[in-house]
Amino acid sequence: MASVDLTLEGVDHASGSAYRFAVDHKDPHPLQLYGSWFCPFVQRAWITLAEKKIPHQYVEINPYDKTKAFLALNPRGLVPTLAVPEGSKQRSRPPLYESTVICEYLDEEYSDPTKFGPSLLPSDDHYERARCRLWMNHIATKITPAWYRFLQHGNESRYSLEEAREEFGKHIKAFVREMLSRDREAGHEKGPWFLGSKFSLVDIYLVPWAKRIFVIDHYKKAGGGSGVPAKGTSGLSGEDKEIWERWWAWEDAMLERESIKMTCSSDDHYRKVYKRYAENTTQSEIGRKQGSGPRPRANQGRQQLDDFGEEDYSYGGHDDFRVQGKGSAKSFPKSKKKKGPQNRQQRVKMGQEQSMVDEDTPPLTLSDRTVDAVADLIRSGKARRIVVLTGAGISTAAGIPDFRSPETGLYANLAKLDLPEPEAVFDLSFFRQNPRPFYVLAKELYPGNYHPTVSHTFLSLLASKNLLHHLFTQNIDCLERAAGIPGDLIIEAHGSFATQRCIECKTPFDDAKMREHVSRGEVPRCEQPQCDGLVKPDIVFFGEQLPKAFFEKRDLVEDADLVLVLGTSLQVHPFAGLPNLAPERVPRVLFNMERVGSLGSQADDVLVLGDCDAGVRKLADALGWREELEKKWRELVGDEEAERQLQGAHKRVASLQNEVAKLAEEVDEILHLNESKAKREKDTDDQSESVPQDA
Repeated sequence: MASVDLTLEGVDHASGSAYRFAVDHKDPHPLQLYGSWFCPFVQRAWITLAEKKIPHQYVEINPYDKTKAFLALNPRGLVPTLAVPEGSKQRSRPPLYESTVICEYLDEEYSDPTKFGPSLLPSDDHYERARCRLWMNHIATKITPAWYRFLQHGNESRYSLEEAREEFGKHIKAFVREMLSRDREAGHEKGPWFLGSKFSLVDIYLVPWAKRIFVIDHYKKAGGGSGVPAKGTSGLSGEDKEIWERWWAWEDAMLERESIKMTCSSDDHYRKVYKRYAENTTQSEIGRKQGSGPRPRANQGRQQLDDFGEEDYSYGGHDDFRVQGKGSAKSFPKSKKKKGPQNRQQRVKMGQEQSMVDEDTPPLTLSDRTVDAVADLIRSGKARRIVVLTGAGISTAAGIPDFRSPETGLYANLAKLDLPEPEAVFDLSFFRQNPRPFYVLAKELYPGNYHPTVSHTFLSLLASKNLLHHLFTQNIDCLERAAGIPGDLIIEAHGSFATQRCIECKTPFDDAKMREHVSRGEVPRCEQPQCDGLVKPDIVFFGEQLPKAFFEKRDLVEDADLVLVLGTSLQVHPFAGLPNLAPERVPRVLFNMERVGSLGSQADDVLVLGDCDAGVRKLADALGWREELEKKWRELVGDEEAERQLQGAHKRVASLQNEVAKLAEEVDEILHLNESKAKREKDTDDQSESVPQDA
């Protein structure tokens, strides 16, 4: 991942009308809005304040360098944050955050029409008010996430640019169809607003992203832009013509609305600040959650708010702009360079558990941010719904390479095969054209070739003690099942080798026959008459949707009283957003070689950096389970395998490089890739010789 610019140099404040609006509201006032000028969620609150003509103070927050005063007000570091006046009994009141909450609070609290602007939701028709909320929800759960994923589409995205464009356009059209339907119901002419002539919170919710569509057009121009036609585009007909003409009417009204104009900065300012989104280097919560997710979904499973506020674009919530940067609760604090363990960053790199929260911030639930405190919580009986999230790091001791380590990861070593790119081995379109490379790899990865690790066994121990609420795994190796964890407690987010089916007619394929084909290195075909489609294990390839169970069960993270995260880079969405679903008071413990995602940003986060098995043994020691764990593990895998894992040497191959070399030879033999490569090189040489060379 590219290094992240943790500054807003040149665009550290609003410009144009928004700058003037901010300056006009800089003087102290009991009602204070803390925001970042470019954040669309902040603009919602800004527009509401402007529409209602509510006196307030605006405080600009650089999300990459948050002040201690702001973090004291809101330790989670969320913007927008609204500091409200003291109550009637002169009692201090906690601040509000999440733009939906803030906007409705402002609308209801400042409702006197003789002092403030008109109501922004129907006040005398409860049905219409509820209907408005349905479409506010549509904006939050469909349009907004689609906008972010569209902008952040990149080479590593698990969806195509065209899919992102189609999804975004589909949700915009659905919104416009509702406006057209309301126009017909009311009998008035076209709009311009969602409620006809009345500007409402529904419009306010959509405005910031509609205003920023030009950003997508700018950064995705080479790929065809946003797909939203410019006003006056010719060649439209039928429903498309009706939809886009209605959209243009709404858009024109938006661009002319005073409250919107006064809260917008220049287009050039937005282009600069969203460059990091377009290049997928932002460290905001929303950036991490949207960046490389699967093809956007309309409404699978629950879409609930988390720290950005309204709805989870992929599974968490996002109504703040909370970044990992200098001075924030998620950042490394500034520290003087010292030798030895006093240096906080050095301590983290040395693998000791260490939260990135300021040391003066006490935990909310744990007695301390340590493994011993986590063990105390479990022993006390207060953690009986433990949710576990695992990645490839818990299987490396078994001899299975992880995917993304720069030197030893599977992708790094698959680069030695003559594939279009290493990831192509898990690409559905490539599999349709050429399934053999996958089945060469499958022969090595197939269940039965490897044995569970201490980490797998620890999770099995949790299950046997009725402490495991659910296990979400990114792994496809089935080692969780081999360790004895009941299948009904496992959500294999990326599928597994446990089952298989035809990719065309979806007919399941027999387990025994599948094993025979894989062991012989043969590609299985569907046995249904007149089908003959390719058979593939139920592993989620690039280009496929995640299992339905993942979306149905992910809410279980919210029910957890403890979350353990083991051996995952948290780079692949939507799995990467699962830790963010845990309530703030729920401890999250990371066992990993390095800090990832938002882990370490909350008061009850504990980081155990280093080898997963070593970290798990440390927790087992603190729980008094170490002897039981080691005995269970050796009974499961046998002494020989246990010693092999402890020594870190695989008995079947001398090294990962040898394994990959063997795979390369098999692929080369099957596909005759050397010949094709030689032919390509010859063609290239021929072309080079035909091009005149400059002197």
